[in-house]
Amino acid sequence: MNSSVSDMKFVPNSDCILLSGGGGTLCMLDCRQGLQMIGEELEGHTCSCVSVSVDGVGETSFSGSQEGMVIAHNLKTLKPIYGMGANKKDANFLEVTNNKLVVSGGDGHCLIYDFCN
Repeated sequence: MNSSVSDMKFVPNSDCILLSGGGGTLCMLDCRQGLQMIGEELEGHTCSCVSVSVDGVGETSFSGSQEGMVIAHNLKTLKPIYGMGANKKDANFLEVTNNKLVVSGGDGHCLIYDFCN
């Protein structure tokens, strides 16, 4: 990652961490190999990525940007799955539970999304 790091999370069921940064990208690093980057950077945001969260099994990440966009990535393929305009300003807090995604940010709102089974 060639930009500042704004957030990082451990990826469950792996020896990896996921970083979000100023370039609008995420990258996954392998802790067993001296924090070497795994694959390519995860893309999709058009501005700085300010928050990241990972589901409980380590399969899907959610990242929030300064423009309020949230993008889900498949951590096995390192490809985006879908995106949504969650907030009117930055999406600077994300938390994933077994069946919910919580997003809050600079617009003063907290949104809770239910996952479908």
